[in-house]
Amino acid sequence: MEEEVGLIQHGFSSQLFEIQAKIPAFAEWLMSHDQRAAYDYMAVLLKIISWYRNDPVDKPWILKTPQHMQDLDALLRVFPNAKLICSHRDPIKAVGSACSMTWNAIVRDSDRVTAEWVGQEWLSKTERMLHKTLRVRDKMAAGHNQYDIQYADITADWQRAIAGVYNFLELPFTEQARTAMQSWLDGNRQHQHGAHKYSLAQFGLDQNDVERRLRFYRERFNIPFETTNPHSAIELL
Repeated sequence: MEEEVGLIQHGFSSQLFEIQAKIPAFAEWLMSHDQRAAYDYMAVLLKIISWYRNDPVDKPWILKTPQHMQDLDALLRVFPNAKLICSHRDPIKAVGSACSMTWNAIVRDSDRVTAEWVGQEWLSKTERMLHKTLRVRDKMAAGHNQYDIQYADITADWQRAIAGVYNFLELPFTEQARTAMQSWLDGNRQHQHGAHKYSLAQFGLDQNDVERRLRFYRERFNIPFETTNPHSAIELL
């Protein structure tokens, strides 16, 4: 699936509502609520989609949405044998990107929100989601079912990075798959429709404060600082 957060929305337990309106009470409920029922229903919808597409019975579901970070306990109870592929990006860049995405969505539907509020809300949310998902990974996820990959490695040499993912999944990285991926990349060049430009300052955030609050995450996975060019990354001392 591509961003199955829309399926979770059918259980009225989705972060999509949070990027449509300023509803901090709902956001707090969603962060602390047991999401098992919503994920059970998502699994039912996935089965219906698979049936409609006439998928082979052994075809795996590939799920991807940031909401799984705060709902990982529910996901692992519904899919106990799930293999987790966790990508890591410079948290300073990730927070700025999340704020920009949220801001551009929420201003379409609400006139009672400011960019500064979005900044504080999503920095806090990112910090809490990271703490929560790491606790769940340490407690519930088997080590052999977890794989960590750096965004910097993907942008530096995507074929080598993806080969590592295939190896983790115990699948052959065939020439057919490699060629298909390269073909997609050739037809979907990054920034071909314009670059996504944003800054922490737009949302009242300070880089040093973001780094201080999310340093635990950077240090755990040894995530490099990004330069202004997202296709290269260096360690800053």
